[in-house]
This record gives sequence, C-alpha cells and structure tokens, in this order.
Amino acid sequence: MKRAVIGGALAVVGSMWAIAIGAYVQFNLVSEWSGSRFWSSASQLGSIVPFVVSLAVMALGVVIMCIEYFRKDN
Repeated sequence: MKRAVIGGALAVVGSMWAIAIGAYVQFNLVSEWSGSRFWSSASQLGSIVPFVVSLAVMALGVVIMCIEYFRKDN
C-alpha cells in the first residue's frame, strides 16, 4: 500500500509539472517555427528537458501504481 501511495504522489507531481511547463510554453509561442510549434517554442525557451523529466516522473508513478495493483500479497 505504501508503494501505491508513493506512485500516486509521483504521478500527481509529474502531471502538475507537465501541465505547468506546457502552459508556460503555450503562453510564449514563437512566431517562426519548423515542424511543431510547441516543440520549437519549448526548444527556444529551454524547457524540453524539464518537460520530458516531468513526463518520465509521471510515467514512473503510473508504472509503480500498476505494479502494486497487480501484485499478489499473501
């Protein structure tokens, strides 16, 4: 149960970081871009690494919760 709570906390924190960084990038869009406007803006703002890290933390939390959900305790 303790690991499930830790996984839930990681998922919530990671998703809040991802939403905050995504909103920051959306409010500061670039005027010239090639490919995706979001990723071009994130690249110029230097927020690609924090965004990817926040997504990884969120995914880690979800994986921990899934493992604990399907784990069989005796």
